[in-house]
Order: sequence, then C-alpha cells, then structure tokens
Amino acid sequence: MLSRSINTANQTLLVLVAYSIFMAGFFFIPNTVDRYKFYIAAVFLPGLFLLPKIGYVLRKNRLWIAILLNLGYTLCTSFWSNEFSIATLWYDLRLALYLLAF
Repeated sequence: MLSRSINTANQTLLVLVAYSIFMAGFFFIPNTVDRYKFYIAAVFLPGLFLLPKIGYVLRKNRLWIAILLNLGYTLCTSFWSNEFSIATLWYDLRLALYLLAF
C-alpha cells in the first residue's frame, strides 16, 4: 500500500512538472500545434490516470459536481442540435476531457 501511494505521489509530481512546462511554453513556443501536441503527450495522457483519484477526492465538492453537470449538459445538447453528427460529438467529448484533465 505504501509503494502505491509513493507511485501516485511521483505520478502527481510528474504531471505537475509537465503542466508547468506546458504553461511556460506559452512564453517560449510560438507554434500552437507544438504546444497542443506537448499537452496531449505530457499532460493529458498521464493526467488521465489521475482522474479517478481526483474524482474520488472531489466527489462531494459542490463546485466539481456543478462543473460535471455543466459539461454533461453541454454534451447532451449535441443530440438535439440541427446538424448532429458523431464526428462533432466526438470532438466535443474530447474537448470536455481536455477541460477535466486541465
């Protein structure tokens, strides 16, 4: 159990360092595509492994619940839009996951 918590702490530290480098990239990297690729590879993918832990810790936080409800409602509005497509829904779902991981 102790080694698992140490592993989680190391993973959290790694994501925080990657996030800091990503934020510093706004000052040093002029190309948006490169920043986007770095975010996906270094922040988003490792952050996905932390989402269950974060969800467990924040499960009773009213602001977290409000954010999840708002994102869920926003995604549901795609179903009754005039020009519904699976591609648009997939794009919106990816953006929602990026926001949650951010």
